[in-house]
Amino acid sequence: MTIRILILFIITNCFGIIANGQMSKLDSLRSVLKYAKQDTAKARIYHAIGYQHNLRNPDSAIYFYNKVIQLTITKTNNNYSQYLCAKALQAIGWENINFKEKFDTAQIILNKAFSIYSAIVSDKKLEDKVQKGIAGCYTYFGIIQSYKGNFDIAIEYYLKSLKIFEKLNEIKKIPSCFGNIGNIYRQTGKFDMAIEYFIKALKIFETLKDKNGISSCYTNIGIIYEEQENYNKAIEYYLKSLKFKKELGDKVSISTCYNNLCITYKNMGNYDMALKYCYMSLKISEELGNKLSISSCYGNLGNLNIIKKNYVQAIENLTKSLQINEELGNIEGVSLVLGNISFLHLSIAESDSISFDQKQYHYKEAIHFGQKSIGLAKKAKATLRINEAAKHLLIAYKALGNSAKALEFAEIFISTKDSMFGNEKTKALAEMETKYQTEKKQLAIGKLEKEKELQSSEMKKQRLIIIFVICGLLLVLGFAVVLFRLFIQKKKTNKIIIEKNEALQMAFEEINTQKEEIIVQRDSIQEQKDIIEEHHKEITDSINYAKRIQQAMLPDFMGILKDQRNLILKNPTSNIQDFFVLFKPKDVVSGDFYWATHIDKMLIITLADCTGHGVPGAFMSMLGISFLNEIVRKKEITKAAEVLDQLRTSVIEALKQKNKNEEHTSTDHPTNAEQGLMVQDGMDIALCAINLETLEMQFAGANNPCWIIRNVELDILNVELEKYLS
Repeated sequence: MTIRILILFIITNCFGIIANGQMSKLDSLRSVLKYAKQDTAKARIYHAIGYQHNLRNPDSAIYFYNKVIQLTITKTNNNYSQYLCAKALQAIGWENINFKEKFDTAQIILNKAFSIYSAIVSDKKLEDKVQKGIAGCYTYFGIIQSYKGNFDIAIEYYLKSLKIFEKLNEIKKIPSCFGNIGNIYRQTGKFDMAIEYFIKALKIFETLKDKNGISSCYTNIGIIYEEQENYNKAIEYYLKSLKFKKELGDKVSISTCYNNLCITYKNMGNYDMALKYCYMSLKISEELGNKLSISSCYGNLGNLNIIKKNYVQAIENLTKSLQINEELGNIEGVSLVLGNISFLHLSIAESDSISFDQKQYHYKEAIHFGQKSIGLAKKAKATLRINEAAKHLLIAYKALGNSAKALEFAEIFISTKDSMFGNEKTKALAEMETKYQTEKKQLAIGKLEKEKELQSSEMKKQRLIIIFVICGLLLVLGFAVVLFRLFIQKKKTNKIIIEKNEALQMAFEEINTQKEEIIVQRDSIQEQKDIIEEHHKEITDSINYAKRIQQAMLPDFMGILKDQRNLILKNPTSNIQDFFVLFKPKDVVSGDFYWATHIDKMLIITLADCTGHGVPGAFMSMLGISFLNEIVRKKEITKAAEVLDQLRTSVIEALKQKNKNEEHTSTDHPTNAEQGLMVQDGMDIALCAINLETLEMQFAGANNPCWIIRNVELDILNVELEKYLS
């Protein structure tokens, strides 16, 4: 079952979308989506959200890709929208291949995507993107045909995809194409071609430092070692691949690695280890709902149970595997399982515990299933499956005494084995050996050239050393003369140097003292700075909280007008809804406020400018709003003048201005500061009370006027109309 599972392994590594799907990315995309107005922008965001859901939640991914299609599919005159539509269809096709394993559904969806790409391929602005999309469709077509066992068609699609990616110089996509092509060649028994493409892929993946790709190539190399029955080497490469997959957290590929290790240990005869890895693979496959991998695990369990002669359990396992492969339309997989069932009947027939008639029956059953297996294998051109089925048929016919048929299938068995493990394999290994020897010779030649270069450089070094020695002797002689002359002056200069050193030492001590003082001052300033910043943060937070409280107390004009809807409808000439509010505080909190409410048929609107701004002004505005709520809403006073009178009285009482004024009445000469306090606390205000039935308005103001703007021409027209009607 290794080869079938390997397809999924390569696809997942090379074409699967890695869920970098972190919740922070999804949250960011959803927040951006709220502000997107154009359908094209929304479609792009939906596609990005779908991409984040790919591996984590395929159903959610398909949901968001369908959103893209809904926004773009009807816009046939917009090439970019059509490109987004095709891209979303292509992504849904991949989800149906990789996660849902609905290959026919995927084929239909991908055909639609391919048609759209083909229709807009002439658009120069989108040419490269569209070509990448077409290449991706070719790849997916190849994967579908590979699953169905149509290997010739699959390789044609892979080569078309490779050609486009090479033309576009898509270096990251090219090794994936090599891997897919190599996998097809291995499935069809062309190991020399498979090795060639795997090596090409590995070199590029290593250059790119692509762990997924390198891991995939390690698996491919491991399978080749397994086919050569070099099981220790195969396990070594499988474990290397598994290490990468665990680092990447790729569960699908981890399951594949476990499955490969199961098969290798089975071939080595270590059945306990084989069962261990088989169950580990099955557990992950069932968690992911990966039917193809599940069928492979059941097939392996069936083979292990055949070896252990647990025939009832074996047929149960193989039947499950067969049902899944038939459901998926996996011809090569069905052929493999039928071959295993044929092997099961051979194993039963060759046991000593059954009668002659029973042996005859099981040999015939082995032939029955072997014929089915080899027929499907020939259709799929799966050489390895043909070889295995021919071996089973050879044994069964020989046991039944049908020498002609036994000879026929012996020839098929020998020819297919030679095609896989004979000339072509020998050729591939010879080429690899030749390549190795060539590289070895090149290294040897390079080594000789380096040795010559080293010898030449050594001679040059020796000449340079001789020259340096002579120059050194001359310099020493010259220095000796100079030093002799300097020795006379040394005693004189030593005294001067000592004096200077003492002076420098004193200067250094003074500098160090100053440095310590500066450090102390710096630490003190830093400490004060931290305290100030902490106080500033506390004050700023308090003011911001005060701002939220103040904004919460400001009225909702739309809600007030909605409550008065019935009254407004009675007088349709009113246009109460044509209004706006411009509220731009100078500071975080404001000394200005607006307020409105309605009592029965009266709509009360107020604008006020409190003394001061910032926090003091905000306190005054809160007092004003509270008093207005009490006067108008609770006491239901709706006359403009009375409301302001009540408000004035409330402000004076709240700020105790009356007591202050009385105190200063007895004082002959209050100070200027005291006079300022007597008149400073208050507000300028304009208040309108509008009767929504009669449209009469009362106005009262304190230092704020009311401006009424009329359309004179309309008034004259209304007067003339009234005269005419009368």
